[in-house]
Amino acid sequence: MSEIIKIIRTKREDRTNKDLWLVWNKLLDAPFISIRKSSKVVNDILDRLLFTSKSRIMSYEFCQTTFKYSYIFGINPPQQEFYRKIGGNLHYVMEILYNYVNVDDIIKLRNIKNYIYNLIYSLIPEKFSDRIFNYIDVMVKNIALFEDSKVQRIRTTGGLTKENLERYYYPIKEERELGIENYITYECGKVDATYNIYNEDTGKDSILVVDYKFGVPKYMDTYIYAERSIRKEVCFYKRLMKEAGSMYIDKDGNMQLFQRREADYGMIIYFQDLRTAKAFKMEPGDYYDLSITINKYWDSIENNSFNQIHGAQEWCMDRCPYFWKYCYPYENKWKILRSMGNIFSEQET
Repeated sequence: MSEIIKIIRTKREDRTNKDLWLVWNKLLDAPFISIRKSSKVVNDILDRLLFTSKSRIMSYEFCQTTFKYSYIFGINPPQQEFYRKIGGNLHYVMEILYNYVNVDDIIKLRNIKNYIYNLIYSLIPEKFSDRIFNYIDVMVKNIALFEDSKVQRIRTTGGLTKENLERYYYPIKEERELGIENYITYECGKVDATYNIYNEDTGKDSILVVDYKFGVPKYMDTYIYAERSIRKEVCFYKRLMKEAGSMYIDKDGNMQLFQRREADYGMIIYFQDLRTAKAFKMEPGDYYDLSITINKYWDSIENNSFNQIHGAQEWCMDRCPYFWKYCYPYENKWKILRSMGNIFSEQET
């Protein structure tokens, strides 16, 4: 095991001052960022890096500079806190929603959009300003529409019986917002929901893993969120559920061994835009593609090989919360040095 990774996976109390100095000198170069040089600060950063997650992998793949500012230096712009607060409330609602949806009501109602819409607002724990309410309301309406579409699908395929609803409408109860940690691969994540779906090819049920999104879809506005990235995101949960060594915390707060399962299908739902709500079959290539990215991720941390000098794309200037304060002055610094004929260090090349 390489030096930095070994130190990251060493217990906090067992890390030596020599370990911390090595990390400081090798990993924590921070132009335009003030970091207090102390054992607590370095240990906190190392603790943050112990596990990787789907969010970290996708952030790293999209922009390694953004990943470093966010997950290594711990800089979280106010905009991220805004979305995190909204997402936290709606994730909580999706976790408990099905405890309140009654099978008999579903069978009795012609459509359940209004029923679900009103139910969600009765469950949201926080009251928001009008501005935030308008942002949330679009998603709440789409959640209600999505729930209704699930019912209509069951109605037209197997019939709207109590047995079919309990099997195919409700997420698998034990796996709603289920946090999983793997102490062999050092990966973690929270599975939003899994469903039983009927597989026409096999004549049996398969597992569908679903990831809820409550932010702005990444494919909108100024860049395309490729299908390959969507498949890789969901495949991370497949990996967590499949690999040996995965653990979860039960309702009593005890750590339990996760029963390994194969999720064959995946779906990402951006509740800002239901066009994303399409199930797809995960292929071996998705798993292989993800494994390559994870290996590159750990290599970058070990070698501090993040792409810090990159072209200022339109997305960076318009949308990235780090660009003007960190990336822009850093790039301009190198432009000035180049114009002076400076001899660059190995890091710059």
